[in-house]
Amino acid sequence: MCFFQICPLKYKNMKIELCNKIKIIPVQYVLTQTAEYIIPLANRHIMEFTTDGNEFKQESAEQNANPYFKQSLECTVKRITVEQTHLLLNSKVMVILETTKGIKRVWGSREYRVTCNIEFFPDGAKLKLSCDAVEPVIF
Repeated sequence: MCFFQICPLKYKNMKIELCNKIKIIPVQYVLTQTAEYIIPLANRHIMEFTTDGNEFKQESAEQNANPYFKQSLECTVKRITVEQTHLLLNSKVMVILETTKGIKRVWGSREYRVTCNIEFFPDGAKLKLSCDAVEPVIF
C-alpha cells in the first residue's frame, strides 16, 4: 500500500499503447509466473494472437475509497479456433502484454484474474479483457 501513498496521481488514468501481439492462457494451465513471463503446464494452452491497435487502460478508483485499479483491454483478432474459443469464452485468464517499445508484463494472477469475454464477427472476434487488481501493471 505504500506505493499508492508515494505516487497516487501517476496511475490515476493510465493508458499504454501495446504492440499487435498478445498471449493469453487460462489460469488453470499456469504452472508459474514472473513479472514478465508465464510458464504453462503445456505449450498448447498459451495462445498467441495478432491483434489490431491495442490500448491497455487502467484507472485508479482510490479517490472513491476503492483500493482497486480497473484494468481493461479490447482487441480484435482475425483468427481464433474453436478450441481457443472454448478455452477463453467467459474464462479467467492471465495475459502477457507487450508495449510497442518491447517491454513485456504479465497481467493477472491467481488472486486477481483477468476475465475474457468474446464478441464474434464473420471475419474474427473481439476479445474483451478486464480485471480489478490492488496494484497497477507497471511498464
